[in-house]
Amino acid sequence: MDRYVVVDLETTGHSVKKGDEIIEIGIVVLEGNEIVEEYATKVKPTTEIPVFVSNLTGIHHEDVTDAPYFSEIVHDLIPMFNNSYFVAHHVQFDYEFLNASLKASGYEPLNCLTIDTVELSRILFPKSPGYKLSEITQYLGIEHVSPHRALSDAYVTALLWLEIKNKLQLLPFKTLENLIHFIPSLHSELESWFSALLEAKRHNYSQHHNLLEQHGLMVHHLVNQQKEQPLLPDHYEDFVEHVFENSLKQKRSGQKEIAQLIYDQMSIQENVVIEAGTGLGKTIGYLIPSWYKGARKVRERL
Repeated sequence: MDRYVVVDLETTGHSVKKGDEIIEIGIVVLEGNEIVEEYATKVKPTTEIPVFVSNLTGIHHEDVTDAPYFSEIVHDLIPMFNNSYFVAHHVQFDYEFLNASLKASGYEPLNCLTIDTVELSRILFPKSPGYKLSEITQYLGIEHVSPHRALSDAYVTALLWLEIKNKLQLLPFKTLENLIHFIPSLHSELESWFSALLEAKRHNYSQHHNLLEQHGLMVHHLVNQQKEQPLLPDHYEDFVEHVFENSLKQKRSGQKEIAQLIYDQMSIQENVVIEAGTGLGKTIGYLIPSWYKGARKVRERL
């Protein structure tokens, strides 16, 4: 199944159980990676639209005077969701609100698998400053023309889902294999989708020669593109000389000696106590031999 119905609802409040109603619906339908249909309509509620909602959405009661009631558009909505995933930003709100509205109008609720772009964004884009729709779309460079209007929100959520989908498809097989154990705990019901992706990746796994598994994570094996040789010098002394001559912007007397002493003691697996003054740069002195030792181990496994 590769059809996704992306939904955004504007409502008079957050609780359908307390009588809140839909005032605008925006839907974008994706088949594969292509947008094949868009649907938008205002909906006439049976009560006044609260002022704070009007201020947020720009929808006032006079804007919905001639709009249809929800029960009048149900026959347009239900066929869209056949054999489709229901996608939304905070999917539980839109899915449960729409189903409650269907039941209140005398119809059976939808029975769709759901995808939540909020939780998936948190997993796949951990450096985003926030996960509100406006924040994550800005982080990804997705233009959001009319925030808090249903069709605009649905449209950028559809683009966000395509970004998520693409990111998942680019992940290495081993990473996906580790992630699949967490899928059942998500609001997004992606078990079958994820399994199909994993199976497709399995056939190409042997082709990823530049990837190396370290502690359950897949990392790139960095090589010199011209000589096809590892970038790491064979001798620690050459490595230290290169670091202190070419890489460090600030060179402090004593750093190189500390780095050499620590490496020597690590090589013979003995402890060493070093006393040095403030500002000498002890952290760099510790890290250089530690990094080199770790990098050597990685190279030896290749």
